[in-house]
Amino acid sequence: MQELSPISADDSGWLPAVRWMSLLRGGVALVFGALALGGSLESAQNLLVVVGIYLLADGSLAVLEGLERVVHSGRPFGPYVFEGVVSIAAGVLALTGSRYVGLAFLALAVRCIATGAAEFSAGRQICRETGKAARWSTGMAGVASLVVGVGLIAEPAVDVRLKVSLLGLYGLAFGAALLGMFAETRFDARERAERAS
Repeated sequence: MQELSPISADDSGWLPAVRWMSLLRGGVALVFGALALGGSLESAQNLLVVVGIYLLADGSLAVLEGLERVVHSGRPFGPYVFEGVVSIAAGVLALTGSRYVGLAFLALAVRCIATGAAEFSAGRQICRETGKAARWSTGMAGVASLVVGVGLIAEPAVDVRLKVSLLGLYGLAFGAALLGMFAETRFDARERAERAS
């Protein structure tokens, strides 16, 4: 296994770009969560449209985040790319219409499980490279994703309103976790810069 070098004190490399991707993804997740909990998504069709748009946006940002890590660190970082591709595929399924509702929710469940695994993997890599940043936030994002994914698979026949509430809470928790990752890595970068000067 290749030994990873710590991030330098000047905060150059992949971490600043990834930090901004976390901010964008967190904002998109919070907007999705607020829309889902706002009460305007009572039909399966409305829910699938909003879920589809969210998944396409988040999937695209996840792919960019994964590629950003590869370009700047020179190390492979497949979990985010995999998460992004699964998210985009689930988003396309969600936007295809109500005849594929069951399949769309199954794809969403798979996406949540893939996201949970990617967040745990990302947290481990960030911890190895920075020494401490992004521990609680990636763990929270991973747990929220896994709980929703398993919940969607375990209870596929649950009422649409309950799914809307679950997905809304997930959007808020996932968004908060990603914003937490942004704040943690930013604070850690400032702390490293102060120690270096």
